Amino acid sequence: MDKLHTEDILKHADQISPYMDEEHQSSDSWFDGQQEPDDHALSGVVVHTTIIPNPYHYGGTSCIFLRKDFKCALQVAAEQNGDHRWRFKPFYCVLHPLDLDENGRITLDDIELLVKE
Repeated sequence: MDKLHTEDILKHADQISPYMDEEHQSSDSWFDGQQEPDDHALSGVVVHTTIIPNPYHYGGTSCIFLRKDFKCALQVAAEQNGDHRWRFKPFYCVLHPLDLDENGRITLDDIELLVKE
């Protein structure tokens, strides 16, 4: 997500934390420290959220903000605080599983879907 969104989320951690799964309520664990340039980000830099093991989600992992009930904690926090549901939810997260390619075109994210036969 854009570095500006990360800063905003951390600034409002007290409003978001209660809606995170209990083991992920500390904002120290929400981002993995990776940053990279991105021409499509407002700040020009994106920051990665922490990816956690999740056997119930495709690929066996998920964003730390995805709760056990499969709702986004950022979206739930915004709604519960009386804001628009996307108040804290970054652009790339709203788009998911769509993504922007290097030319700014909307594409399907490179994900592997687990199909049970």
